[in-house]
Amino acid sequence: MSKRAYVEIASDSDDDVRHSAQSSSKRLRRETNGEGPHAKSGRNKGKGKARAVNATVEIDEEQDDENDSEDDIVIPEIEPHVEQDLDQEEFERQNGELVQTQLENKRKDQIPGSIAEHGIIEYIEMHQFMCHKYLKFNFGPQINFIIGHNGSGKSAVLSAITVALGGKSTSTGRGTGLKSFIREGQNAAEVTIHLKNQGEEAYRPNDYGQSIVITRHFTKNGASTWKFKNKDRVVVSTKREELTAICQHMNIQVDNPMNILTQGGDLYGTSSFPLKEFLIDSARKFLSSSTPNDKYHLFLKATLLQQLSDEYELISDNVSEINRLLIAKKNAIPDLKARRDEALARFSEAAKAQEQKERVAALKKELAWSYVSSKAAELEEQETEVATISTQLSKLEDSLSTAKAQFDLADEKVSSLQTEKDRLQDIEGTSRKKIELQDDMRRNKVELQRLNGEIAQVNQAIGETNERLDSLERDIRQKEEEALKVLTPEMRAERQRNIQEARQNVTTLENRMKELLMGSNTKKAEAHDIKGQMEELQKKSTTLQTEIASCNETINTIQGKEEGSLGMYGTNIRLVLEKIRAARWFGEVPLGPLGLYVTAKDPRRWGELLRNQMGRLLVGYAITDPKDRPQLKRILQESGNKRVPAILVHKNELFDYSAGEPPEEHLTVLRALNITNEHVKRIFVNQFHAESRLLTAKREEAESILKSLNSKNGSAWSLDRMFFQIYPEGGSLSTPIYYRLRGAMNLLLTGGDSATEIREWKNRKTEAEERHRTLLRRMDELNAQQASLSNDIGLMDQHEHTLQSRLRDAKRHLAALEFQIEAGDDVSVGLASSRELKESAIKDKESYTEQFKELAMKKAAIDRQQQVIQDQLDQIRKHMSENQDKRNEAARRLEVAFESRLSAENRVKHYTTKHAEKEDQLNAAKEKARLLQEEFTSWRGKASEYSDEVANPRKTEDVKRQLDSLEKALRDRESRAMSIEETTLALRKAEETVKTVMTELKQLVVLSRALHESLIVRRSRWDDFRMYMALRCKLIFQLHISMRGYYGKALFHHKSKELVINVCTVSSCLSGSPDWDSKDQIKGLSGGEKSFSTISLIQALWDCVECPLRCLDEFDVFMDAVNRRTSMRLLTETANASNKKQYIFITPQDMNNVVLGPSVRVLRMSDPERGNGTLSFASSSA
Repeated sequence: MSKRAYVEIASDSDDDVRHSAQSSSKRLRRETNGEGPHAKSGRNKGKGKARAVNATVEIDEEQDDENDSEDDIVIPEIEPHVEQDLDQEEFERQNGELVQTQLENKRKDQIPGSIAEHGIIEYIEMHQFMCHKYLKFNFGPQINFIIGHNGSGKSAVLSAITVALGGKSTSTGRGTGLKSFIREGQNAAEVTIHLKNQGEEAYRPNDYGQSIVITRHFTKNGASTWKFKNKDRVVVSTKREELTAICQHMNIQVDNPMNILTQGGDLYGTSSFPLKEFLIDSARKFLSSSTPNDKYHLFLKATLLQQLSDEYELISDNVSEINRLLIAKKNAIPDLKARRDEALARFSEAAKAQEQKERVAALKKELAWSYVSSKAAELEEQETEVATISTQLSKLEDSLSTAKAQFDLADEKVSSLQTEKDRLQDIEGTSRKKIELQDDMRRNKVELQRLNGEIAQVNQAIGETNERLDSLERDIRQKEEEALKVLTPEMRAERQRNIQEARQNVTTLENRMKELLMGSNTKKAEAHDIKGQMEELQKKSTTLQTEIASCNETINTIQGKEEGSLGMYGTNIRLVLEKIRAARWFGEVPLGPLGLYVTAKDPRRWGELLRNQMGRLLVGYAITDPKDRPQLKRILQESGNKRVPAILVHKNELFDYSAGEPPEEHLTVLRALNITNEHVKRIFVNQFHAESRLLTAKREEAESILKSLNSKNGSAWSLDRMFFQIYPEGGSLSTPIYYRLRGAMNLLLTGGDSATEIREWKNRKTEAEERHRTLLRRMDELNAQQASLSNDIGLMDQHEHTLQSRLRDAKRHLAALEFQIEAGDDVSVGLASSRELKESAIKDKESYTEQFKELAMKKAAIDRQQQVIQDQLDQIRKHMSENQDKRNEAARRLEVAFESRLSAENRVKHYTTKHAEKEDQLNAAKEKARLLQEEFTSWRGKASEYSDEVANPRKTEDVKRQLDSLEKALRDRESRAMSIEETTLALRKAEETVKTVMTELKQLVVLSRALHESLIVRRSRWDDFRMYMALRCKLIFQLHISMRGYYGKALFHHKSKELVINVCTVSSCLSGSPDWDSKDQIKGLSGGEKSFSTISLIQALWDCVECPLRCLDEFDVFMDAVNRRTSMRLLTETANASNKKQYIFITPQDMNNVVLGPSVRVLRMSDPERGNGTLSFASSSA
């Protein structure tokens, strides 16, 4: 990199002075110990201007900071820079003659400038750039003229140089972005520049060699890439930062408005003053149309004083930031002092380490015995708790005993009242007994009637037998008498008559037997009919007795059921519900019993029908996950419900069922119920079609309604206990409904209180008993009829037996008579026959006599039984009539006793539960006390082994807190492995840190103050440079303008930031004295004179700019031949005299009438050929 030295304004070399000014724009050097000469200036004369200061800070290292406070350190405040009123005339008076002499000497010497070894362009290539498909230029090292007609693409060369060297596209005046430089119809463009890189100050010569090839490629979509190659086209880098480094090293100022002056460039770095107007369209207007502020701004930008001023502002901001950091550092000092105090505390702790160890040992002993003491206190507290719980348990036992005694008394009272009620109320049993006795009496009456009949038949048979015996004895006596006589004809005729009478008797007996059998069969048929009626009535009687028993069971359930309204759903339902709530389920918590959510709107009318049809579901439960069924079943069984109710699985969905409902005037099952849970409502809809199933009084009404609704799948329940259904495919079905519910389930859907239900069931019981009594009366009538018929049938059977016996005797008598006739009237044979008949009749009489005795005994026994029954009936009637009021009072007292017993039982349960809980609590407390006793014994033994007993130890928490603190300090020390010496070192280090920070803070404060004062000095030097540059520019401008015989001045007003250019031609000067302070002096010049004045100003500014590359586009457009020739000579002489500079000039004019030297190269471009987009060029050198 080029070396740049600080010089005074009085330097012997103008280039050194300019070099110093340019280097100031790139970096700010720190000056210490007064290095670097100050500019000679006459401004420091009693005007309070900035003074040079020594920035070296000396700090007394031996200074004792122990007592220093950060509050004593004052951080300087940075005052904003104020523009000073500079005395330009005084500066020109002191330095003008010297600068004038230097410029004249340089002009007289005519020493040619040397060729630059680096930073100049060797050649440029363009691909698809602007109007060029491909173009390449080889530039000379000093002066280059590019000439050609308008439209040939000359200005594109400078645009390409700007783009390739990283300049802004807007500074070219040819486009607002890179894509505007791409040739029409193409997608990408590329520019390549070869920079010379030789000499001692070459940039990275080992990597790039003697040439640096810079290639920039950009596309329509805005993408842009860089490649930096050496001469052999090897890529060295592709980063944009490499270009910045190259330009900084070679001092190429591509964004300086005075280095590359294009037609549309921005002269001031802004869009306010286009260079095209400056050089072409309005060159003759520039000096008159631009404001003094515009010209002054151009001067600052061209000399880089503006950039240097901006950098000073940035430095000022950085100094302010340093001050803010100093404040932060100052605020951190208390923390450092606090750390120092901590180190001092650690040092104190380390100094007392042995004492702490001994203290720790003592504390450990105390801690051990404090644990024992705390355990003893805990044991004592636990024993107190055991005693307290024991006392509470004893009280609970007393309360439980009292509650049990009260329950026993209540139970005894209930039993006594129940016994009394049963005794009194055995009216129901008495009624049954009365009915049974009446039945027995009726049966005995029937039996007596039957026995009386049989006795009468036996008496009749005995009488008939006696008559027959008498007849046979007479016959025997007669035959014995006749046996003594001889058989005469009269006797034979008599026997014939006897045979005829015997035959007539047999026929009569047979006819009577037929009549008797016909009458007996008729009576038996009537008895059979009565028997059928009796069987039917007996069934009805059994049903009514069952109904009465069910009413009694229901009433007893209502009066004595422990769980009140839950008893109808099963056993221990309250416990079941608690277990359900406490258990964990796979699905939702089960619903149930479902009847808890359902009541009947009209229970008197529809309750019995609905509960008989839906009772199974009313006591059932619903789950959402089948995996919950086993657990719910187990809970029900464990609670005493051996018969597990229905458990349904339902989907937890609230679907719409309204589409299945009939019109509102028709009552359905769902409309007859109040269901408080929507999910239960959906269950009844799914299970019973409750939304559509009708309720009617008669089956016929249900059929009529369903047919009128045109229902294809309707159904109904009717109060006449019928179920009616219509099928979709047609047809219907009617089936009877059987009522099977008994006991507590009869309370389902009632919706009433206990007293009302008891009255209701008692009424039902009374109605059933009345129906039963009516039935019994009818049965008595039928029994009487049956007894009468049985008596008649018995008499007929007896008469039949007698007739059969008489018929047999008559037939035997007839046979004997006929035998006598046939045997020759053998008297002995007849006599023997009569005697046999007599023996048979005697046996029959004896048989009848035995039957009579047996029947008489039976009748006597029944008579005695009837008397006993009659006595019992009389007692029952008397008992029932006497105890009716007592029964009512006993029932009322029993209800009260039931409630008292239930209350006492609840108290027993309560105290039993509390007693069990308290007993478990006592056992747990005793177990805990036992464990504490064991721990206390163990801890005391271990503590005794560890040390002697410490009397009255403190609380464990206090001892442990102190011990932890000491042990932590010891652990911290041991973890750092710090000895007394190390803690001493740490303390010294902390103190040194505080001292060092205080010292550094003071040094930085001094340094900040020095930097601020140095900035003031540099701004003072900047003012000196500005005045020097202004003076040099002014003198050079006057020198160049004088080449045409003009008089000119450049007047700088730094306070108001104005530059006034005035030019006076010879003719105007001869006509009168010019007013150099006037700002309108330039307006009188012609266009050519203004253009020449502009070129003179550019040359003066160029003289102040240190850059190896300078470009100027179409500078002579509006010049006449004389001004152009003078301008060309001025440019070439200035360029030849410039040291290590490369110039590129673009002009549309011909160069034939211009005398060119050997350092000038002319590059001529051909006329444009727009048809194929190709522009060729020819180069020549003079």
